[in-house]
Amino acid sequence: MNSAPGNIPPAAGVLLAKAQALLSDALTERDAACRYPVLATADAEGGANARILILRAFDAECWRVTLHTDRRSAKVCEIGASKAASLVFYDHGAALQIRMRGTAAIIRDEKALANAWRDLPEGNKPNYRSAGPPGAFVESTDAAPARPGETDGYENFAMIRLAPDSVDVLQLSPQGNRRYRFDPVTGQGSWLVP
Repeated sequence: MNSAPGNIPPAAGVLLAKAQALLSDALTERDAACRYPVLATADAEGGANARILILRAFDAECWRVTLHTDRRSAKVCEIGASKAASLVFYDHGAALQIRMRGTAAIIRDEKALANAWRDLPEGNKPNYRSAGPPGAFVESTDAAPARPGETDGYENFAMIRLAPDSVDVLQLSPQGNRRYRFDPVTGQGSWLVP
């Protein structure tokens, strides 16, 4: 496990290392369950908004994750208003849930954005070319979602970075579930009732 040193029991270290391996593998394996986490934010009325995104980067040292989005989406405004966000990953085959809570930020660094856009598969770029923002009303499902030739989509591309202050790992098992909460900043953690 690559986390900061702390008084982590060996069994918890194994559990956290398993979670890190699943997140790392999700970066290169398109069918990995942890590639598609649910991001939850708070809307302007205080309600919760949750949606599936694709994990784009994971820093195992600090558990920081990066996701891509359309800068016109509601989640960008929600993160701007309240930096608090949660991510939930679940791998059915591994029977493992990973919950992260922390501070989300929209990455403003143009060089980082340009590099991520350059590395984005060409097949994904049309997702950022729509005439309207995600969730906007359209007359029919036949409406063209992309505007080929009008824009390359980069102007709508954004990245979200979540720096967790809490990582909660739940291992499901017929022999008994185990749950451990870890603070990546202090390197401390504790077992919890599953």
